[in-house]
Amino acid sequence: MKKIVSVLAISALALGSVFAEISLSFTQRSYLSKKTGDKVVKFDLDGDDELSGAGDCVTFEFSNEAAGIVLDVDPDASKKGGAFAAAIHQYYGWVNMFDGAFSFQGGVWDVTRTNRMKQDEGDWDSAQYEKYKLGVRDGLIARKIANLTAFVLDHQGVGEADADPDLALAATYNNGDLGLFVTAAAIRNKDGYAGNGGNDDCFAGFALEAGFALPDLLNLNLIVKNQAKETFGAGLFAELVAVKDLDVLFGASFGTASKSSAIGHSYSDEINEDEDGYQWIVSSAYNELGFDLRARWQITNRVALTTMNNVSYRKWSEADEGVLGVWDMLSVSAKANDTIRLTATAEWDYADISQNGIGELSLIPGIEISVAEEARFTTGFIANFDGFGSGVDNVGAKSFAIPFIFHVGL
Repeated sequence: MKKIVSVLAISALALGSVFAEISLSFTQRSYLSKKTGDKVVKFDLDGDDELSGAGDCVTFEFSNEAAGIVLDVDPDASKKGGAFAAAIHQYYGWVNMFDGAFSFQGGVWDVTRTNRMKQDEGDWDSAQYEKYKLGVRDGLIARKIANLTAFVLDHQGVGEADADPDLALAATYNNGDLGLFVTAAAIRNKDGYAGNGGNDDCFAGFALEAGFALPDLLNLNLIVKNQAKETFGAGLFAELVAVKDLDVLFGASFGTASKSSAIGHSYSDEINEDEDGYQWIVSSAYNELGFDLRARWQITNRVALTTMNNVSYRKWSEADEGVLGVWDMLSVSAKANDTIRLTATAEWDYADISQNGIGELSLIPGIEISVAEEARFTTGFIANFDGFGSGVDNVGAKSFAIPFIFHVGL
């Protein structure tokens, strides 16, 4: 053990001579949970249960003014027999040139440049604070549109697959005097969704982001993505910062795919046949549209109010009806003192409000205890209710959980 510590100390000293800033952080999320009707209470430490936020995260960052490296690893020591495994969530490096006017970045990164109003999220998992990212909720193209390198690759699982970042190479131009930046990226499309029935004729997608800032007034971000052949998405976000202690974000996103695209061919497994015996799979063009409204109000130096809202519509051209999803979130953060922070979050989630107007309600009170600047513990209560919107008598408890979240950084 002493040898290991010595090696780490020597490594840190060596890296310190090269990098101006070195940081290391560890976060662990675990949940004591029970679903309605279950006879057992589960303790989920590794994310095997439906609480996907459970698990560990270790992040390393080494950087100076000219370059940097980030490695984000999710360890898993839960395997039987003591076997250890780890998944790499993010790994990327960047180089700045000409005093930061140009930069290049490569790897896999899950980062957005649009302000998502997450200042008070703390160490809560996204499912308990920002359940849906900016863009089209459950969309096949514009989901997480503000993340430049995130593509949805599982077109068969509508509403199930996430938009995950993939291996990318990006170049950025920055002009601080004008408040302008432009980033162009090529992103690997490893599943080869390229159109013409999903033929593997293209294994890359392309994305462009441009940002413009007027100090103390407005921040604009425009993102355009060509995910695959005949598949396009875009998002425009405007953040108003003219009022002291109040930030407001408006956003609109859309995605479209042609009938002959891979998404179009994923519409149905139905096969048609003409009188000559020619067969073809029924395909359909696809369109999606989403609107975001977010705001954060710093009421006092200790109390802040945050709201996130999204309305999204998705429809296949061949389908009779589309899907209208609605999600709303309201959260209050209050610092009792420099050590204790109290939070209370409520979420209303309607998968398709156009069908029955019935959704889910989540109530999440919490407490964060900080013993140092980068050492804290978070716990609270997560209560999920279904049948919300169908009348008081029909609302029922779906699940309950107590989170245990530990974070330390150096």
